[in-house]
Amino acid sequence: MRKNRVKMICSENRRSISYYLQNESREWIRVSNASILSRKKYLNTTIKESGFDILKIIDETYNPGNRGVDLYFEGSDENFSILQSILKENFAEENIVCHQRKTKIAVAGKIGSGKTVLIEELSRLHNISYKKSKLLDFTKYVNEIENVEWYEINGIDLGKENIKKAKETIDYLMETQLTAFIYCMGTNKIEDLEEELISYLKSHYPELKLLIVLTRCVNETSDLFAKQLRNRFCKIEIMPILARELKTKVGIIPAFGIEQVGRYIFEGE
Repeated sequence: MRKNRVKMICSENRRSISYYLQNESREWIRVSNASILSRKKYLNTTIKESGFDILKIIDETYNPGNRGVDLYFEGSDENFSILQSILKENFAEENIVCHQRKTKIAVAGKIGSGKTVLIEELSRLHNISYKKSKLLDFTKYVNEIENVEWYEINGIDLGKENIKKAKETIDYLMETQLTAFIYCMGTNKIEDLEEELISYLKSHYPELKLLIVLTRCVNETSDLFAKQLRNRFCKIEIMPILARELKTKVGIIPAFGIEQVGRYIFEGE
């Protein structure tokens, strides 16, 4: 019988920790409200303050029969080192094995769908600056301190060859252990090839956190389109947002929803 797998996502600057279990389908499911880890004292804290107590709960709750737990940690190098020290000093080595994982997010969409703006606004929201490097098939944004990486896949021109290329790029990035994938849509219409790409991700990578973001929602039509997508793509989160305020002839439409995207990606909410 395989060991239980637990994932922790730690956001130091927001004093937030999220916890997940991997089910038999290899999907990451947030721990239930019945879990001790769902209490606020273990959600709104830091590794420095509560690391020992958190590891003790994981050992007692998710290590039945001492068969072991694989703990996947997404957070800073400093917090990972703290966890490793606590484990070494207080727990049997075979009970909990901690693996560090960076938070790696890929962003795709048609040309002009709002991919860059989304990344820039999330960066501003979390007060994180990234080093940017342009590669052949994507642009990489890296922040070493926070252990967060973004991969902005080059804008997709619809066509079978272009979708095939996008799939190849995604397959390559999945080998680096992506944790989330965001598909941006700037219009209230989904093309057949876009639907094919999203369905491909859902079926081939069930463990991947998928999110469709409608980046330019300014009227009720966008809300209706979001509802239609939810019916079409079960178990995929759909978020209508306006990433950056929009100036119109009749005034300014304020931005909204970017905080919700950040919570979903970094805190699982």
